[in-house]
Amino acid sequence: MLRRKLFKYVGRALKIIDVLGLYEGLLYLIKAKILRSKTADAILWIALRGEKIVEIGEQVYMWRGKKFYVPTELAFGFLSVVLPEIIADKIYILEGNYDVILDIGGFLGETAWWFITEGYAKKVIVFEPVYYDLCRSNIGDVAEVHPQAIHWRKEALRFEVKGLGSRSSLSGERVSDATTLSDVLNSLSGNIAVKMNCEGCEKALIYTPCDVLKKVEEYIVEIHPWISMESVVRYMESCGFNASLRLVYSSEHAIYHFRRRH
Repeated sequence: MLRRKLFKYVGRALKIIDVLGLYEGLLYLIKAKILRSKTADAILWIALRGEKIVEIGEQVYMWRGKKFYVPTELAFGFLSVVLPEIIADKIYILEGNYDVILDIGGFLGETAWWFITEGYAKKVIVFEPVYYDLCRSNIGDVAEVHPQAIHWRKEALRFEVKGLGSRSSLSGERVSDATTLSDVLNSLSGNIAVKMNCEGCEKALIYTPCDVLKKVEEYIVEIHPWISMESVVRYMESCGFNASLRLVYSSEHAIYHFRRRH
């Protein structure tokens, strides 16, 4: 039993070193196992899945050849929740390649960069009202980044920010203008895919006419507990989309993939 555990530990260490390199592999092993660093532990977890991300400065990480500025208060969640969902859970895999991918709820730009480096899109357009400055700083050179929110109608919205998430709230401290999904989709041409992870803006889907929604080939949508999952799925199916679950968090919170029927 002890020998088996030793071989397993050595195998994991060799995998980490293979991905991160000798110096950084040992450095993060020491930080995680001896110094009990949670962010280092998250970086090791990512490395064991074959993906390299390393801290190259204060609040600056290098991932797939691009610098990402990640505030300290967001770092652990970014490394232990956001990137693992993309890398390990593969929640944003698309079935086709596109002229445009619309990334609604871009956060720090990580999903847009993943779409680009995976070769899914010629162009990525990001809407991120809360973390706009960080998102634009991280990926503004490779993607089009907008500070507006997507909503079912045009209005100014207030956002309450809690950890990694933000949602519209009358008492929210952040204010942003909102545009409609219809207006954005009608401004686009070519083959289009949409990713929505925007803490409730998925409600805009059921306020968007079917003929506009059908300009898009694929949607990947996180449906949150305060939005009726049944209503969104039923409406998308009535508009001519096949619905399939991508990841289930709870009976009221899941990620759905919608593909247009031909």
